[in-house]
Amino acid sequence: MAMVEEGPFSFPGGSTANVAVGLSRLGAQVRFIGKVGGDAEGRLIIDAFSEENVDTSFVRVEPSGRTSRTIIAVDPKGARIIFSLGGTALLDTPEEFDAKMLEGAKILYIGEARPDVAKAAARTAKDMGIISVYAPGGVFSCLGTDALEGVLVASDYLILNRRELYNMTKTRRQEEAIEILLARGAKRVLVTLGHGGASLFTVPEGAYPKAGTNSVNTGFMEWHQPAFKTDVVDTTGAGDAFAAGFIRGLLDGLGPDRSLKMGCACGALAVTALGPREALPSLQTVLDFLRQQGEEKSSCSTTPGC
Repeated sequence: MAMVEEGPFSFPGGSTANVAVGLSRLGAQVRFIGKVGGDAEGRLIIDAFSEENVDTSFVRVEPSGRTSRTIIAVDPKGARIIFSLGGTALLDTPEEFDAKMLEGAKILYIGEARPDVAKAAARTAKDMGIISVYAPGGVFSCLGTDALEGVLVASDYLILNRRELYNMTKTRRQEEAIEILLARGAKRVLVTLGHGGASLFTVPEGAYPKAGTNSVNTGFMEWHQPAFKTDVVDTTGAGDAFAAGFIRGLLDGLGPDRSLKMGCACGALAVTALGPREALPSLQTVLDFLRQQGEEKSSCSTTPGC
């Protein structure tokens, strides 16, 4: 729900669900794993997935559950405050995650999930040779690196915004925060910076530090992509759009720089309309946008017709 002068309005949402829809609009085949309640909101979410060609075979419906909801207040400049009302949304135990859920998958995106469930999912993906991307979100990032170390070690990418970076590491110095995460087992750290764009950090291949060490002495590499300028209506879901675009880049075999461009382009386009999904772009829209920005080489590498 977004609250503005003309509202309020109701939208299907949820961070991981937005990423799923974003990827589907970008031409990927997507399935969603999670829970909803047996209420009108739960039916709305499943119906919205179906309309967006997202496979809901592994969405559990809890008949007596109340589907998780949030209230989002948006100001005239597009900034927002989120109030979570809680409810049915997450898998409760690792046993609820089954390897068959990943059959045929190339990438697993793990959003807000209980740490033991997230660790089980990331380890399953690793055993199956599937790339895993972990974005703990605001609540779970507050648990810190000790509680999340198992997920960090098993995942291939970690995505955080600036506040989540601080929540996890308890330092506002970005370089120090990145070193902490790499030292605790994170392989590649993506930091979204709002109007500052996004950066990807990693250490040289073969030089990953062992989990539990105090620092990274090898230094790290950084790729940075400045933000693209657009008219901002609502920043809700911008980070989810970025994640979808970056993952699409990984699916296409793009390098870090071009995957970052894809992510930032999706994030820029997503803020141009009210609601978390209203402006999630198609792949062609993203490619046209990048060409307009002078990014002639930012085309996909494996999708027919691109």
